[in-house]
Amino acid sequence: MADFSGHAARRDQGRTMTVNGLNGVQEAAAINTKAAALASYQNDTVAYPDWLKTLSGTGVNSNSGAYTLASIAGVGNQFNAFRPPGNASGSNMFLPGSAFSSRVFQLQVHVAALQQQISVIQKQRAEAETGNAVSTPQMIR
Repeated sequence: MADFSGHAARRDQGRTMTVNGLNGVQEAAAINTKAAALASYQNDTVAYPDWLKTLSGTGVNSNSGAYTLASIAGVGNQFNAFRPPGNASGSNMFLPGSAFSSRVFQLQVHVAALQQQISVIQKQRAEAETGNAVSTPQMIR
């Protein structure tokens, strides 16, 4: 039987995120957006990283692809809330916008990356203002 007692403590410390489910229409829209982005993806522009980049978390991979599609579909927060144990390198990195033939998806990738950076800066600012600053891993692009 799984022990979920630690979750309540992490939630009290603000270390968990509530994931609000999508209604049927929102879920269908997210799936259709992901499918359209995937159809626009040009695989010949992105190479899978070598083993050293994978271990160091500096290369995009399938986790990056899932994160990029989730962000384009507007469900990047839900993706970020799911953190399985173990190595999830690339799961906070975006595929390059140039990997998509659609200009709309290229722009959405850039906007999502900027939103991610703003979120990190806002969190760091809030922590600094409240005196609860903690070290956060730097994003590598």
